[in-house]
Amino acid sequence: METQLSLFDSPTATADPSPRKCANAHVTRRAAGVAIRSTAARLRARVLEFIQRQGAAGATDLEIQAGLNMSGDTQRPRRRELQQAGFIVDSGDVRSTAGGRAAVVWLTTGTAAAVDQAAAGEAEEEPPF
Repeated sequence: METQLSLFDSPTATADPSPRKCANAHVTRRAAGVAIRSTAARLRARVLEFIQRQGAAGATDLEIQAGLNMSGDTQRPRRRELQQAGFIVDSGDVRSTAGGRAAVVWLTTGTAAAVDQAAAGEAEEEPPF
């Protein structure tokens, strides 16, 4: 008679519990980078304009996503690009999310030309993947 395993027993358990990496992750990352490249400058400009409109209050990632009706998978990389290009900075402040977690408040660096530069793609570099 076979022994029934519990829900948490694994007949193929290994000594190495580390998560497996997707063999094709680099391929899908590259494809995503190519697909977004044509619209990335426009999306960066939208993110930057939103943060500028918030003034001294700034905006968190979730506020940007809600305000622009933009997914986090699209917004966060554009925000990171703006940060790396020096258009926005971490204010040093945090606001609580609906789940009670701390969220960084982002501020623009104060240059009105930043939106034009972001829209023109001047801050755009080859994606690092």
